[in-house]
Amino acid sequence: MGFIRFILWTATSVGFGVGLATVDLGGKTPLEHVARLWKEERPQLERAGHAAAEEMRRKVAGKDIAGPKEQHTASDKNAIDEIIAKRQQRP
Repeated sequence: MGFIRFILWTATSVGFGVGLATVDLGGKTPLEHVARLWKEERPQLERAGHAAAEEMRRKVAGKDIAGPKEQHTASDKNAIDEIIAKRQQRP
């Protein structure tokens, strides 16, 4: 059973590949269409990839990380400390 499945998948894959290379769609084969798209879109994809990599480098280096934006007063901090102390006293 496994050998028959292997033969069927292999024949299907080869047939699909031959079809991609020989079937004419709009004057070109599907492989020619993909090659044209790759040539046109690759520079944009490379720029986007480089930009994403550079952003990650900045984040990892810590240059892009900002400190906390909230500003707490001393009375706010004391109130939080009291709440925490009350929670710790419960059994």
